[in-house]
Amino acid sequence: RFNIAVLVRKPPIDIPESCTANVIVKKVDFTSAESLTSALAGQDALIDATFDTADPGLSIRLVDAAVAAGVKHVIPSEFSGDPENSKARALPPFQPKSATYKHLCQLGRENKITWSAVCNNAFLDWGLRMSFLGIDLKDRKIEYLNGGKLVIPWTMLDAVGTAVANLLSLDDTGRERVRNRVCYIYSMLKSQKEVADLAKEA
Repeated sequence: RFNIAVLVRKPPIDIPESCTANVIVKKVDFTSAESLTSALAGQDALIDATFDTADPGLSIRLVDAAVAAGVKHVIPSEFSGDPENSKARALPPFQPKSATYKHLCQLGRENKITWSAVCNNAFLDWGLRMSFLGIDLKDRKIEYLNGGKLVIPWTMLDAVGTAVANLLSLDDTGRERVRNRVCYIYSMLKSQKEVADLAKEA
């Protein structure tokens, strides 16, 4: 349903054969506003899936290139905790995201572009594979955070993909409902201890 351009630093990347008809790969210089703007020309939307601590200005460059290229809608690289939670956003890993979010909100108010952010909190499947949030399946260790009893949203990676595709598939009425706002999703609500107990059982 979509014609997708994947922007990469250096090709090739593996694209499933079933997708090659509507997916093209473009090599770009991510430090160059001109290179990014040229690569985004003709696209209706930008999905920013970057997170580069060595280049905290990357997402802002992408957003500005999208505006310059005439892209209509941006889905920023949020895909984590609530961007409206000021305490969480004060933590060092989230500061570049905060700067981009503020910049995007301003551009939205100026009617230069529209955006929708996806807030999914913790990735469930990725988190378990990467021993994130204190649950280490490989070494069978659990480190409870604040006693492990706080109930939080957990989201499967494919649910995030579905949410993004659904946002891009909305009709005009639906688009207006998600215009310049955060969309909250989750696969389940459980405490860290409940997830650890399920992991033990499995």
